[in-house]
Amino acid sequence: MHESIVIIGAGSAMFTRGLVADLLQRNRPCTLSLVDCDADALAVAEGMTRKMIAARRAPITLRAAMDRRDVLPSATAVICTIGVGGRRAQRQAQAKQRQRGIQEEAFHVRLLEDHFSLFTLHSPLFTSAQSPPIE
Repeated sequence: MHESIVIIGAGSAMFTRGLVADLLQRNRPCTLSLVDCDADALAVAEGMTRKMIAARRAPITLRAAMDRRDVLPSATAVICTIGVGGRRAQRQAQAKQRQRGIQEEAFHVRLLEDHFSLFTLHSPLFTSAQSPPIE
């Protein structure tokens, strides 16, 4: 079966970069679909991901969509990284980081705990009991 991975909320380019870097380490053929409702953020994430794939000559087919329904039917795994509160909440979290002198790595873990929901919605190997049904 061909693997098809969807990242919802991919417009957060820095977070997406880390996920894509991990995916590139596997060096296995797949389709990677990036989804974000912000067209500008999606374009940045898509361009960055395309460069990363090309640099590694990875066997990954890249797609980008603003509507998750365009890519979910073929998904074998879905990663949801939607930022609760959007960019404003992220800026506030970064301000807290600076105030508290938190190291970058610890900040990302804390940012995930405070502002992001990261879970698999659909996968043949794992389905989170807390995941909402895919419409």
